[in-house]
Amino acid sequence: QMNTLETIKITNDGSKQMKFNGIEFWTNRYNKIMYVPSNEWNVVDQLVAAGLATRKFYKKLYGHTEYTLAA
Repeated sequence: QMNTLETIKITNDGSKQMKFNGIEFWTNRYNKIMYVPSNEWNVVDQLVAAGLATRKFYKKLYGHTEYTLAA
């Protein structure tokens, strides 16, 4: 278990293309994880387990779960 978090690219609007344990994902400018190109969404569980992201559940939004990268 490497737990390597790397930033690949930061766009003009502040979105980030990142990689964790070899899985690429994108955050928006507010550090919310928006997109996982490979669809390997278990990356969010790995990030939370490593203490690198937080999980917040919104019951009102049809059970929407939001993942935020820790600063």
